[in-house]
Amino acid sequence: MRALNIYEVGLQTGSAGFAVDVTELEEAEKELDRHIKAHASTLNKLDTAIAIFGPDQRLRFHNAAYAQFWPLDAQWLEQRPSDGEILDRLRSQRCIPEQANYREWRARQLLAYTTLEARENWWYLPDGRSLHVVCEQHPFGGVTYLYEDVTREIQLESLYNELIGVQRETLDNLEEGVALIASNGRLKLFNPAFATFWGFETGMLDKEPHIDELTEFGRKAAAGGSTWDEIKFVATGIDSERKALRGNVSANGRILQYATVPLADGNTLLTFADVSASAKMERALRDRTDALEAADKLKNAFLTNVSYEVRTPLTSILGFAETLDLGLVGALNPKQREYVVNIRRSSEDLKRIIDSIIDLSAIDAGALELKLSPIDVGEVMRAAAENLAQTIERRNLTLNIEVAGDSGSFTGDPQRVLQVLQNLLSNAIGFSSDGATVRMGARASGSEVQLWVADSGRGIDPDFQKRAFERFQSRSLPGGHRGPGLGLAIVKSFVELHDGKVALLSKPGQGTTVICSFPRSGPREKQSGPRLVA
Repeated sequence: MRALNIYEVGLQTGSAGFAVDVTELEEAEKELDRHIKAHASTLNKLDTAIAIFGPDQRLRFHNAAYAQFWPLDAQWLEQRPSDGEILDRLRSQRCIPEQANYREWRARQLLAYTTLEARENWWYLPDGRSLHVVCEQHPFGGVTYLYEDVTREIQLESLYNELIGVQRETLDNLEEGVALIASNGRLKLFNPAFATFWGFETGMLDKEPHIDELTEFGRKAAAGGSTWDEIKFVATGIDSERKALRGNVSANGRILQYATVPLADGNTLLTFADVSASAKMERALRDRTDALEAADKLKNAFLTNVSYEVRTPLTSILGFAETLDLGLVGALNPKQREYVVNIRRSSEDLKRIIDSIIDLSAIDAGALELKLSPIDVGEVMRAAAENLAQTIERRNLTLNIEVAGDSGSFTGDPQRVLQVLQNLLSNAIGFSSDGATVRMGARASGSEVQLWVADSGRGIDPDFQKRAFERFQSRSLPGGHRGPGLGLAIVKSFVELHDGKVALLSKPGQGTTVICSFPRSGPREKQSGPRLVA
């Protein structure tokens, strides 16, 4: 049977007709139709949601999974809505990821029609589902979307990783050394204690060495010798009923209690416990005493040499930077001046850190001298404010100084009291947001003068407050201030040298206030400790 297209054309003397054989075209169209239906049938059986949009961005095809995937009306989908209209309706039903700027996000999604590269995204929906979304160009124009619900896979992967992490952390924090020898004789698992006990390099163990390599290395570390040969025999034995092995071995100065446990899957578990603590207690105490003496000598040497060895070059750096900043060697362009300012600022920060370490070391060594004299409270506060004026101005902060009329003066070391206020101000500035207000003040309290600094920052967590005055304890804001953790330690040390007290008041979200109480008559001279120089 043939398929013909018949045409008839009128002529002046009659009409003419002709026929065109379109059998092959008809068959090709039927074949294409069958392919399209088969393709659609196949896609409808997939669990992956699929939607195909034409060059006009309107829906041309969607499979059954797509209709079930989204809460969209089937009749509405048959009207061939546009890609943007579907996104708008999904957004109204909270079926797309929450977006701070939906219009911008929507525009990025629709860019798929103008780019050739396939795009792969992960959508985390408000209802808790996680989707793997693939968008690629369709051969006949438009784009094809594939949506796969991977919520369960992600949950399982997360749970698996969590369990693996817990097991790994558990093993890593065990005091006992643990290793697992596989049925093929290779090391499959170990913890840091195992490597430490036997002196194995972690890089070597990571390569899953054979039990032969471990045995050869273990023979050298173990006094007496044959322990690792016995372990190897148990780990590589082919007997159906392998027996556990237990005993003690001396290795690398330790007395280790070991056990081999044959497992049902053919692997062998090795455990090593250090039982030499009591025997080594005397040596540990002696080593500790020697270390303390060495540390004391090192501290004294540090106090003697650090001022010249570190501060002198740093002072030179500051001097050269200041010379450049003043333009004494030529004008600087804006970028060069910015670098010079940063050099000066960083050098001054480093100098303050070094000075703090030196001061704390001097206090520990009893070598710090307090030079006592009357201190005018108002003047010392103004001096502290002036020293930090540039930092305050750079952060656009407001500093309120509140000096009560009865605060007057007290006896102390002006330089150290100034350091106390500067450290407190630096902390308050560092933990205040731009444009905030920092308060500094003084008041009389009986026979004491109280100096205080308050900020309105995020406050200090109760757990951290307990150790806030310890050395090298610091807290930081995300992307913000973080110091070496010496400021409050210096404050506490200097105040206590004056026979004073420090109190910290803080609540999360309500700021922090540090109060330093100084005896008005000055510190009592002690028989030992820092010298008081009047």
